Amino acid sequence: MTSGEWMSAMTGIGAGTDSFYEYLLKSYVLFGDDQYLEMYETAAEAIKRNLLHDSKYFYKHVHLLDGSLLASWVDSLSAFMPGVQVLAGDLESAIKNHLYYYNIWRKYQAIPERFDFLSQVVDITNYPLRPEFIESNYFLYRATKDPFYLEVGEMIIRDLQKYTKTSCGWASLQSVIDKKKEDRMESFALSETFKYLFLLFDEENLLHNELKDTNFVFTTEGHVLSLANEHLSRPSSKEPPALEQDSTPRHEYVMKGHHLHQHPRPSNPKPWPMCIRYETPATFLKSIPYRPDAEFARQMVGTRPDARDHLELDPNGFCEKPVLETERVTVEFSGGYAKTFFVDDVVEGEAVVWKEEAVVQKEREKEETKALTVIPISKGVFVSRIVKVKMQLQYDDIHNGYRAVKVGDYPLSANCNVYITQSSLQPLWDTYQRQQVAHLRVYKPTVQYFDSTVGDHDEGGTKDARRIHMVPTDIAAQPADFGYWRPRILDYDQPGPASSEYPLTSLEYHFKMSSDDDASQEYGANVSATYSHVQAKRKPVDTKPLVRIDANTQGCRPFTPAQVNRIRGRILVVDRGGCLFILKAYYAQATGAHSLVVINSDDSQFAMTGAAASHGKDVAASSDTSAPTSSGGSSQLGDMIPDKDIDITSVMVGHAAGQVLLDLIREEEILRPGGHASKDQPRLVAGFVQRKLSRSQLEGARLSYNNLPIVNIRTLKGQPMATYG
Repeated sequence: MTSGEWMSAMTGIGAGTDSFYEYLLKSYVLFGDDQYLEMYETAAEAIKRNLLHDSKYFYKHVHLLDGSLLASWVDSLSAFMPGVQVLAGDLESAIKNHLYYYNIWRKYQAIPERFDFLSQVVDITNYPLRPEFIESNYFLYRATKDPFYLEVGEMIIRDLQKYTKTSCGWASLQSVIDKKKEDRMESFALSETFKYLFLLFDEENLLHNELKDTNFVFTTEGHVLSLANEHLSRPSSKEPPALEQDSTPRHEYVMKGHHLHQHPRPSNPKPWPMCIRYETPATFLKSIPYRPDAEFARQMVGTRPDARDHLELDPNGFCEKPVLETERVTVEFSGGYAKTFFVDDVVEGEAVVWKEEAVVQKEREKEETKALTVIPISKGVFVSRIVKVKMQLQYDDIHNGYRAVKVGDYPLSANCNVYITQSSLQPLWDTYQRQQVAHLRVYKPTVQYFDSTVGDHDEGGTKDARRIHMVPTDIAAQPADFGYWRPRILDYDQPGPASSEYPLTSLEYHFKMSSDDDASQEYGANVSATYSHVQAKRKPVDTKPLVRIDANTQGCRPFTPAQVNRIRGRILVVDRGGCLFILKAYYAQATGAHSLVVINSDDSQFAMTGAAASHGKDVAASSDTSAPTSSGGSSQLGDMIPDKDIDITSVMVGHAAGQVLLDLIREEEILRPGGHASKDQPRLVAGFVQRKLSRSQLEGARLSYNNLPIVNIRTLKGQPMATYG
């Protein structure tokens, strides 16, 4: 009241706001002032637009500024709304909303204070004999005269008698689940709950006869109010009409205190402000339980079907799925992942070659900077590129996907499509490719000696020849959302070993050995392709030595100059914990490391994120290591590092796989202290590989929204598939 600020950002139709909407409409009925009706209709439209659930059966609690969902429960007070909708003449909305609360009552023999509509369980268990659902049931019966509502009233009376009746009244329920009672009976139980139940069955009551067409209303506490005709608003007349007494007087009844008094009614009265009477449509079934959507409401609540449900679900009958009004969403398609390049072999002419990263980057930039054009054609629109295209989508329940109904400024009818070229799908293919299973492929050198005079021999013809086998071990890895990702994508047909989805290579790897300790030395295959129809020269897997710094296993503080010399150009392996993921990458990048491997505290892997995403914060799992904080306050050190400043490749591996990796590194340290390689002892190396998308997967790739395809996007054939084969 003092500041004019809202006390809470949550808004809905239940506790705290219910009476406002109710009194807007009832003030119009009572006083005849059109301004109240206008305010109610404005509010009702806003409720339907912002609070109504997609199913159209109940109303949500949302943020009052942006409309985002703030709670997944409905409260018992919201059950008043069907009664108000009856007064407004919106019977269809009232019937649906009532069906939702009716099934909650059937499930618990009461209405809990809060019910979670997502998990379909009770959120707050007590029931203090609230009347809102019973009040709405009464109004719906008066409007429709459907005997179903009498059956609902009978059900309520039976349940109240069974679970709440005591020797001296009716008790509130502490829990609708175990039906434990409270030593408490609210005053509204008599003034509203039992009053509406009584009126439901009392056809002879004067409210249903003499006062039926008057302006009487019930207050929120169930009291009857009426206003004499001369006091009603008359916006079109300055003076009230003259009063005359009819020879056969009619009477109006006005509640005063505890007695009804009779007053003469004018012979020429202003018509009572009444809502338009509901006319039953020709397709309206005779009773509510037989409506096709009644079963739909039961399933939304999770109520078990009773004997009547089974009886009414005639196997020879029909079942109709309710048609929901689907809202449109506007989307804009962004490009593929930044700093992502896939090293791949491409068939060109009579040879298999691989494209340099600079060439791939140039092709990508050319595609992304292509002018966006949307051209209307006879069967829809043609789009020159998909990146930055704005579309309006609408859910298509027939195809279980979304349909583009507008592209740019061009609306599309139901039989229209969006046509794009295959080359325009490059960002989509990049995204699909990045989501494939990736591995850290570790090559352990094994030296085999043989007598060159007996069999094969080296080029030099030495008697004691060597053959180096690099035995691969694949460790599942998940790339981070920051930094570069440059895997070698490989196409495998054979089943993989038990520890991974990748097979052991069937090719023999011959390595050039160097006696120096050049950390940038690459080890990879230089062999002929297995294809017989082309001469193939394959790009080797980019491999680097592995290093572990025992004095800084988590990588959460700067490395010393001596440690930097060991790390530079290699793959640094650290443990999860102690600081943000992005800070580990920052310190690793500062040393000149080739890439970073983070070993998780459990066997899972996930995409590490930067400081901007709260779920990407990595706090130490052990209690003896706390996350460092910056000197300026409680924020974690590194939380201001932007993702764009990180170029180093970073991946996460599971705990068990990480221990295998550490064992290999320790064995390497024992055999080659300091990691020095020699001609006779090549070092342990590793590189990043990823499963290559097949042509069928690429051709089947479809733009999607909310993990559902956009069903009317068509790809024009005959375009190059870029770097994918």
